[in-house]
Amino acid sequence: MDPNEAFAELGRIRLADVDINSLMDKIAQLAKRAIPGAGAHSSLPIGLPVHEKVAGALSVYATETHAFDDDAITLAQTCAGFAAVAPANAHLYETQATLAAHMR
Repeated sequence: MDPNEAFAELGRIRLADVDINSLMDKIAQLAKRAIPGAGAHSSLPIGLPVHEKVAGALSVYATETHAFDDDAITLAQTCAGFAAVAPANAHLYETQATLAAHMR
């Protein structure tokens, strides 16, 4: 599978309709089909947590098999937490802008 096809398929998943475990499984399945052709043999998908929901995913790839140890997973989870701030802020801004527009 071409990596662009895999990302297009992933984009068709509605996050509101999927729980975190099935989303991570889907990302891992797509990575296994798409990434070997690009030279990656390990993938580490981490959900972006926003208000106890998942707003997206941070996916890390490596050229070696079994490349991610516990420290790498912890680091990726930390980075995902930081990366989740942007969509959370965007949602908050949109909500506040809508509220302000209704108050006018």
